[in-house]
Amino acid sequence: MVVRQDADAEFTIELSTSVLGTWHMKGQQLHDDERFKVEQSRSRHSLLIRGVKMEENGSEVTFVAHGVRDSGILFVKAAPVRITMSPGMDKVQQVAASESIVLCCELSRSDVQVRWCKDGEVLVPSDRLTIRSSGHIRKLIVQSARPSDSGQYTCDAADDVIVFSVKVLVVLEYAAFVEAVVLECAEFVEVVVLEYAAFVEVVVLECAEFVEVVVLEYAAFVEAVVLECAAFVEAFVLDYATFVEAVVLECAAFVEAVVLEYAAFVEVVVLEYAAFVEVVVLEYGVFVEAVVLECAEFVEVVVLEYAAFVEAVVLEYAAFVETVVLEYGMFVEAVVLECAAFVEAVVLEYAAFVEAVVLEYGVFVEAVVLEYAAFVEAVVLEYAVFVERGALPVE
Repeated sequence: MVVRQDADAEFTIELSTSVLGTWHMKGQQLHDDERFKVEQSRSRHSLLIRGVKMEENGSEVTFVAHGVRDSGILFVKAAPVRITMSPGMDKVQQVAASESIVLCCELSRSDVQVRWCKDGEVLVPSDRLTIRSSGHIRKLIVQSARPSDSGQYTCDAADDVIVFSVKVLVVLEYAAFVEAVVLECAEFVEVVVLEYAAFVEVVVLECAEFVEVVVLEYAAFVEAVVLECAAFVEAFVLDYATFVEAVVLECAAFVEAVVLEYAAFVEVVVLEYAAFVEVVVLEYGVFVEAVVLECAEFVEVVVLEYAAFVEAVVLEYAAFVETVVLEYGMFVEAVVLECAAFVEAVVLEYAAFVEAVVLEYGVFVEAVVLEYAAFVEAVVLEYAVFVERGALPVE
């Protein structure tokens, strides 16, 4: 039986009658376990070997039962070798003259010999050419590369082959190649920078428009508040002026009435006193002098009392008017201060809001700038690495 490496091998035997039997390989009896599966179904016996190995190649597998013995040979065919590119290695390489050519690949099995060829001719190690083998890795190194080293290099493992295309560039070609890479890098960076500048400009314009709208709304709101406050204060001032005017007029009318009443009273007293004096003088002569003096004193007292009364009334009304004026003045001042405080609070609140909006957009713009700057830096560094290596990215 021929089985490929790592595949399963199954042996079966059909007897004429149902008897017990055993399976053997390399002189050892096999038992049912993880690798071997031994089964019997009446007269049919079977053995399954899971994942055959190369060291089992040529092994004799024997079935033994009462009066029966049958054998077979297990032939194991090696699994085909697969070759893959080593990480970071390109199939197409451009190398500057005098530098080293390094070609590296990996095999699916480590026990396989490979053959390196250039343009169909087998390569052998020399002073400039080194062939290395380490585990699954196979490597070819050509030192001090020359233009004649350009060509197709192959790593042949019989079952699989991998091809490398190598071009050795002379100094002028290499310089032109580097220049092309630099120009391509510059064009790409220019495109990125222009896109970034356009994006930032859009963000800044959008931010400016938004802030302008907020400021205009705030200005309109403050203007409305100020006008409303001014109208309110004006109404209170007019009410206050009307009230004070009414109080002053009422006070003036009252004082005028008191003065007129006092004048009439004094006039009556004087007239009565004059008539009395005239009568007394006519009737009593000299005796009346004392009475006249007494009456004069009485009139003087009355006049002084009325004068004091009028003065008290005037002072009381003056104090009342002053109190009213002060109370209304304080009230108007309180209203003005309250309106001013309200306007100030509104202004501060909107100023804080505008500042927050500006800061938020500033942070956003800064983040965009930093992100694009980092991206541009990464692009420049990546292309700088390409330029330094002297190799274009493979499409």
